[in-house]
Amino acid sequence: LRLYFWCREPSNDDQKYKRSRLRRIMSLLEQEGLTAERLFETAGRMRRSREALDSVVDNISSGLLENHRSGPARMDRGRYRDLPADLRLRLLKHVVQTVTGRRPEPRLRQLESLDAILCSDRFGRQSLCGAMFEAGSGFVWVWREAGRTPPETLTGMTGIGVWDCRYHYRVPETAAAENCRETLRLGPLMHAPVSSKDIIWPQGWPRSAFECSPAVWDEQGLVLAQMVCLKTGTGESNHSRSLDLERVPIRGKLLGGRDDKEDL
Repeated sequence: LRLYFWCREPSNDDQKYKRSRLRRIMSLLEQEGLTAERLFETAGRMRRSREALDSVVDNISSGLLENHRSGPARMDRGRYRDLPADLRLRLLKHVVQTVTGRRPEPRLRQLESLDAILCSDRFGRQSLCGAMFEAGSGFVWVWREAGRTPPETLTGMTGIGVWDCRYHYRVPETAAAENCRETLRLGPLMHAPVSSKDIIWPQGWPRSAFECSPAVWDEQGLVLAQMVCLKTGTGESNHSRSLDLERVPIRGKLLGGRDDKEDL
């Protein structure tokens, strides 16, 4: 015969915990018709609405956002201003995820502050969740910010992998067999052994937008700056095809921006 004794957890009644406060108000909400079942149904409808808005933002970004294959992106500032406010804020999160490879969780007030700058006549730069926004007269450029944690530099790579959450890399078997991988480096352009004057910078883009672009080099110098051209005679190497790079596609649903009282 086993005897069981009822135990009560004191923290369940402590109002400093949110779960305790919610338990206390649930009975009051039910008296007003807001039962748990109705709240669950409302949450489902809100989820459907969010998914519809995310689909609209995906379509908008495909026509408005120009992605440079080396990482940064830009969009027409006037067309951005013409969008409804809620779509603009969701688009900002989408752009951050595009250039950083990471799913952002900005607070609503941060999004609204950046949006106010982009919708004004002001020029300048503003960072958000690892992305740098630069507002110009006609365009808004966005790129992966180096900050305190720039992309790492990889060595001794084999097989396939992911660099900086933004690029898939693949080391061909022929390169591995020739031990080319032992001398290869994959890292940001800002850390590559090449002078700024030896790079043919893309027209219409800030140079700083390419600081975190992927670059491959060996012990002798630069092999290639992925999609950023070098002047003739710089960084020549027979290892130029020893590493393949491809952008990682954006997957999954965008998360809503968090605020103390409301989400997107």
